[in-house]
Amino acid sequence: MTVLPDSQMAHTLTNLLNNIAASATYQAAVGEASEAAALPHIHVGAESADNADRPLALLSWGASASQFRYASGAVNHFLPSNDLMLLLIQDVAEANQDNFKDAYLAFLNFLKISEEMLDFSGVAGYSAIESINLTLGPLRSDKQEKPADYFFAWFNIHVEL
Repeated sequence: MTVLPDSQMAHTLTNLLNNIAASATYQAAVGEASEAAALPHIHVGAESADNADRPLALLSWGASASQFRYASGAVNHFLPSNDLMLLLIQDVAEANQDNFKDAYLAFLNFLKISEEMLDFSGVAGYSAIESINLTLGPLRSDKQEKPADYFFAWFNIHVEL
């Protein structure tokens, strides 16, 4: 990115991109061997995912973004926090097209990304993730849908700066 983050929302988004890119599962899924190489494969906002290759990670503020400030205990000291949405999509492997259980388990393994994001929580340059909640899914597309059969899941991520 050539634009540097200068707002609470921009810092949160930038740091969460780093959390996703640091996931070994995401790196393997997109065929990259490093965080820097995986970063361009993460999409931001709904429009950037149009016609994107899968597997897909899409980070967005969603339709109803939230920003909070929590009192930390000290006088006049508040900690900013935000909620963002993460969409993860992965195609069903051809070998699993007719085996729902294997297709489902393969997608649950892909969702390990959400666990690995927590490994970097609070490290400089990454978001301090307080919680990741599955809000929709895992769901499977209609098998007749083109261009491919896939699973998807939406997560709500609560972070503190």
